[in-house]
Amino acid sequence: MDYQIRLATMDDQVIAWCALEYFYPHPAYDHSAQIAIYIREDYRRQHLGHDLLTYAQKQIEDHLDIRTVIAYIYIENQASYRLFTSCGYKEWGRLPQISEINGQMRSLYMMGRHFNE
Repeated sequence: MDYQIRLATMDDQVIAWCALEYFYPHPAYDHSAQIAIYIREDYRRQHLGHDLLTYAQKQIEDHLDIRTVIAYIYIENQASYRLFTSCGYKEWGRLPQISEINGQMRSLYMMGRHFNE
């Protein structure tokens, strides 16, 4: 799978993006991908996340040989959790204290969804 990236721009500035990338570099996971979405803070709550995620899902369903998509979401990011839940993703687990940002340990939700079954 090639990396798939979708950008949202305004006035020639990237304000949001959605990326699909390999989940794990082993042939057993060739049909699995990780998805990530970023929206610049001043453009949040304008449905950009929903639009980007919906676009990515349509590409997966219509054009890509992907069966499983995984998303890692910081537990504090309830807006992102709600977005992915509203688009059919389920919470598959939690990864406690797995990342460190600015000296603070943070936990993640692991969310997933199956496609093209």
